[in-house]
Amino acid sequence: MPFRVSSRQVCFQARRPETALRQHPELPEPAGPGQLRRLGKGVGNGSGAPVALTIIKALGGKANINTVENCITRLRVNLADPSLVDEELIKTTKPKGIVRKDNDVQIVYGLEVADVRRAVDEELEKMGSAT
Repeated sequence: MPFRVSSRQVCFQARRPETALRQHPELPEPAGPGQLRRLGKGVGNGSGAPVALTIIKALGGKANINTVENCITRLRVNLADPSLVDEELIKTTKPKGIVRKDNDVQIVYGLEVADVRRAVDEELEKMGSAT
């Protein structure tokens, strides 16, 4: 009985180990870098500026952001003043959740968080060079 894993176009057949790894013609091509299905067009390829700018604005602006990091699923942000966070505006970027503790805010985006962070970093860098 075949078992297919669609994310990497791999087909595993338990009864025939010699065909354990092979291209499967019925599976779709994987999304390219920066192609975020949930957030619309790619965030990390330059077209994610509106999402990144929304995140920055919702976090109180560039001056309120101390650090931006990410783990596997979360955008982790340390803020100077967490009272400036607009959670309703963050929710327009369709996160899976928001966690707040002291001066730290974690926005859960899932596996596309690396592209989100890249876009936020790019916009923060542009804001820094504009001043």
